Order: sequence, then structure tokens, then C-alpha cells
Amino acid sequence: MENRKFADLSKSEKFLLPLNLISAGIDLAFSIPLVGRLGKWVWNSFLTLLHFLFGLIELLFWMAGFRPTKKLRIGFLVCTGEDGEALAHPEDISPAIKYAERAFEGARIGLVPAFPPPKRLSESEEEDEGRKWMRVLSAEDSIQIINANCDLQAVLQDLGLHGSRFQYNTVRALFHSTLRRVSGYGAPIAIFVIKDLNGFGGCSLAWLSDYITVLARSLKTTAHEIGHACNLLHRKDPENLMNPSSVHQDSVTLTIWQIAMLRASRHVTLI
Repeated sequence: MENRKFADLSKSEKFLLPLNLISAGIDLAFSIPLVGRLGKWVWNSFLTLLHFLFGLIELLFWMAGFRPTKKLRIGFLVCTGEDGEALAHPEDISPAIKYAERAFEGARIGLVPAFPPPKRLSESEEEDEGRKWMRVLSAEDSIQIINANCDLQAVLQDLGLHGSRFQYNTVRALFHSTLRRVSGYGAPIAIFVIKDLNGFGGCSLAWLSDYITVLARSLKTTAHEIGHACNLLHRKDPENLMNPSSVHQDSVTLTIWQIAMLRASRHVTLI
């Protein structure tokens, strides 16, 4: 991951730097095994409930036809394999992003890169599309999280060192948005691209954490796992985004109540 100098920060980033530093300290405290991780669960649960209550009010406006587009910030943190190569590249990430954009289009939710715009060497240089959405973790950081579990095992792992490492890497990679994570308004979702998930293609701890995990070979599951992170449960409808087999569909659907839950998520905001 690249380190940015103070001179490279935008005016808004410089203005928010003190608040982000304070928030980063709180966020790092949440990375302490057991006590810190439990504190994170409690805080995220409170923020989720608060946003849900406001979401009920917004649902009335939605039903009345007032449907402004909201933003959902995401960022891929790609692990480095044992061979020193990144598990995924921009050309691998791009189809997953486009699929997720189509999946959330009906809910009037637009995806936004969670990372700051990449620095250009000159005005004429074209922006690297892939760098907008992903960062590659070092081999040292990757070796600790490249393999993970799902379901109950993932919940237990999140309370220990594994969850601490995911939290720490999220803070490092998305430092500029720590204020959003701690305040709960527009918290970005960190998407860790890893090697093994014990038989699963992706995993999310729902509202308990700010990260999800997906296999490098199953990046299309990203949209489904984002749905879990934004309060959605599994559905039996084979064409619904939250059907476990929806990854095999070219297009997916959402119910009005799922749209309401998505738009009420603390990850989804107007600004």
C-alpha cells in the first residue's frame, strides 16, 4: 500500500486530518482482541439500529416517489500470495464491480471508490482505473489473513487475532475515512481478497464488522456479501441477489423491503 505525503492531501483531507487521527486511535482500540472487538460489535450494532430508525422515515419518502441516489463506498484489499504475486488484478476486479453496480442500480445506490484518487504524474496522464478500487497488501500483512473461515467460525475468529488483523489493515488502508467508520455515517466496506475460505466463496459478519472476505476466484460474490454487510439476509428466490446461488445469474433482483434495508445501512449515505 502506498503512503501519501501531507502535501498530496486534498484541502478537505487536511481539514479532517485531526478528526481522522482521533478516530484512528478509537478504531485501533477496536482492534484489541476480545475486548476491543466486542466493543466494535456493540458500537456497530448501536449505529446500525440508529440508521434503521431513520431508514423507516426514508422508506415513506421512497414510497412517495422521492428517491435520491445514495453512495456506497467500497475498496478491495488484495492479499499477496506465497509467490509474491497479488491474488487479483484490476482486470479481475472490474467485472465484480460492474456486476455489483447493476445489482444495486434498482435501489438507486451508486458505488464509489473508498480510496483517495490516485496521484497523477502529469495533467495529461490518464487515471489508472484499477487503482481507484483496489490496493495490494504486502506479503507480511497478507500471510496473517490470506486464509479465513466463515459462519460461526468467522464470528469467533473476529474476536481474536484474525479479526484484529483485518481491523488493523482496514485502518491502515482507509485511514482517511476513519471518521466515517467511527461516526457510522458512510462507513466504507473493506473487501479483502484472500486465498481460502474453508469451502465458501465469500463471507460477511453482517453489521458487526466493516469488512467482508471474498475468494480471488469468486470475486462475483462481492455484491452478495455487500448485501449481508448492509443488513440483508438470505432469500430462496433464485433470481434474488441474496440467494446463495445468485452468483450464477447474469442479473439479480431486490424486493422493496431489501431496498429499504440497503438504503438504511450505515454504509449507504447521501454524501
